[in-house]
Amino acid sequence: MERRSLPGVPQGTSVVGLAVDTMVAVGGLSGPAELGVGLLRRARALGITVFDAGTGSAAPVAERWIGRAVRPDDRDALVITSLSSGPPEDPQEGCRASAARLGGRPIDLLMVPAREALDPRGLQRLTRLVEGGSVRSWGVALGPQPSGLEELRSLLESGVRTLKLPYSLLQREPAETILQLAERHEVQCIVTDPFARGRLDGGSLRGGPLDPSHPPERMEQLLREYAPVLALAPLTVRHRRTLPQAALQFVLRSPSVAAVLVAPTGPDQLEPWARLEALPPLEGEELRPLTVRGKA
Repeated sequence: MERRSLPGVPQGTSVVGLAVDTMVAVGGLSGPAELGVGLLRRARALGITVFDAGTGSAAPVAERWIGRAVRPDDRDALVITSLSSGPPEDPQEGCRASAARLGGRPIDLLMVPAREALDPRGLQRLTRLVEGGSVRSWGVALGPQPSGLEELRSLLESGVRTLKLPYSLLQREPAETILQLAERHEVQCIVTDPFARGRLDGGSLRGGPLDPSHPPERMEQLLREYAPVLALAPLTVRHRRTLPQAALQFVLRSPSVAAVLVAPTGPDQLEPWARLEALPPLEGEELRPLTVRGKA
């Protein structure tokens, strides 16, 4: 699998990684862990090195899955977790709890909210975590609607070298503006939600532009929003890509994207998403029809 560089991560990253917290949430917090752990092990065998435990109630379960699937001495793997996984008033204790669930390995990349990186006291806490060996590197997780470009510029100028943000063919702004700024500041990004909340991963038509329950005016609006997807159709036929493969390639065309996170529900999804290197890249004339932007 293709590898890309990421600041503070000497081994680099596979271009496709797993959003393990989403996999847990889709399967249910009390779902069969063996299936999820088995899927993570299969991903590792396919060359996937990035495993993100994410945030929220699914994060502790995701960390346990990763701890069972990824060996503590696997130096090629990149394990990501988030500050919000532990008590915000005691990040050191939160990181210790995460490391225990991960099987004793340190956290390779800790993602924190922007406010933590912009607060001098927050920066001191992060520095202590790195110096103490609890965390190897850290970055900032941005939501779908960051506070503003001025805050983003402040982050980049403060020395942040890794960002995590949602980006897809149907959700292109503000992500593309952020990616351009990131490239100027030599910052690398980890992308979440490349399938626009399920609309690009081959799900059902319900809610999409061809759902027959829509009134005509809604159908017209959706057809405009999905114009980039319709433009991809000839490319999927010409090179035998699936729509999800094309959606991933679209995101990875940016040099500022180090990895894109996916949440497969089984090997039938995982295998084609992990084999993008067998496909020709989206480039040149193929990208021209995709200049029509969605409004997700």
